[in-house]
Amino acid sequence: MFARLLRSARRVALAALLALALASPASACSCLPPPSVEASRAASHAVFTGIPISVVSAAPEHPDDVWVAFQVTAIWKGPVTAQYAVLTGATGGLCGVDFELGTEWLVYAFPVDADPDPEVFTHICSRTARAAGNPDIEALGPPLSTPALARSWGLVKAIYR
Repeated sequence: MFARLLRSARRVALAALLALALASPASACSCLPPPSVEASRAASHAVFTGIPISVVSAAPEHPDDVWVAFQVTAIWKGPVTAQYAVLTGATGGLCGVDFELGTEWLVYAFPVDADPDPEVFTHICSRTARAAGNPDIEALGPPLSTPALARSWGLVKAIYR
């Protein structure tokens, strides 16, 4: 009887060790499906496409975040300028978007506070995603504007083709 109990305890211990060994790391950020394009646009302070050109720590004001500066290519909403910075968590566990420098992104940015000209942030639970092939861009319709830098570069490309 004791031998059977000992074998059973060993099996439970082995199963527990196996479960720990195969477990994936926990993430502090978990998401529900994002709202629709229309609801996300309405809730955001700014919606734009842009290419990240730098990522720097936002400490000490926002110790767990980074500032991502974008070269903006199109604007659908908000007081976005040709270069615009957005906060995001420093890691995925903090719901931060891991922006690839040099890759164009569609960004939904939300106000940090109720200030009329607030700092803005984005996160992995929003519709923020790479721009290439993103169906949101078509759903948003034509942008309200494109920064002068993007327009002039397009003119330069058209002249030299």
